[in-house]
Formats: sequence, C-alpha cells, structure tokens
Amino acid sequence: METLFEILAREQSLGEGHARLLYEQGRDDPRTYTEGLIAYVEAKAAFDALIEGAKNYLMAGVDLTEVEGLRARVAAAVQLRAAFTELVRARLLDPAGATRFGLPAALDLSKLVKGLVDTLLALIKSFREVDETRRRETLARLDGLKWRPFEALSRD
Repeated sequence: METLFEILAREQSLGEGHARLLYEQGRDDPRTYTEGLIAYVEAKAAFDALIEGAKNYLMAGVDLTEVEGLRARVAAAVQLRAAFTELVRARLLDPAGATRFGLPAALDLSKLVKGLVDTLLALIKSFREVDETRRRETLARLDGLKWRPFEALSRD
C-alpha cells in the first residue's frame, strides 16, 4: 500500500510536470494557456487545502471518520488535477503521441481517492504515537508536498 506521502508526491509531480509542459509548449495559444493556468491554480488550491487540513487534523488529533465531507474534498482535488492534466494532454500532445503519455490504469481516480483517504487515516493514527520531533518532521514533509506556484515553475 502506498503511503500518503507517496500519493501526494505523485499528484504533485503530475501537476507540476504538466504545468511545465503547459509553460513550455502552450504559451503561444492564449486560450489554452489561460485555461490551463486556471485549471492548475484550482488543482493546486485543492491539494494545498487538503494538506493544510491534514496538518490541522494531525495537530488537533481529530478522528477523520467524523470529518464531514472529507472524501468529497479528496475526490474534488483528484478530479481537478485530472482535469488539468487531461486539458494539457488534449491541447498540447498530438493524438499519436498522447497515447505514449497515458496514465496507467493504477491511477484510477476512485482508487486514488480511496488511497488518499485511507492513508490519511493511517497517518493520523500513527501521528498520535510519535514524539514531538517526528511530528514536526511529518508536518514539514507535508508542507514540502504543496504544489509550487505556476510562476515558480516557469523559472526552473
């Protein structure tokens, strides 16, 4: 089973990698660029909110089974990332080339949502059992998985 960190890292890489592709290949088409930028910002905001929520839940010791709408928020973030990456692929990759870059079946969105929720539950359970140093490290790792602003990706 993947850890929460692995899933968030993959989502971050998919989002930022496609943003870089949008920056490099989509700037000449203002409509594609603008729509892609908006989609990136929406997906980034959703994942950043999930990460901040996870940090708050960890610090407060919240039982995630009591968090109303958690699964829906996770699903919305995953769907926003998928919409962004699909927009970039559809607009910037030709049909023959696009098939080479297709997402593997393992990234089925419903399985991804379940994996994120399950691993978040496991992280919160284990968080209660670790010392303060380990807690700070966990929170810092979560911060490191926030997506970078689009403009920062264009400077790499």
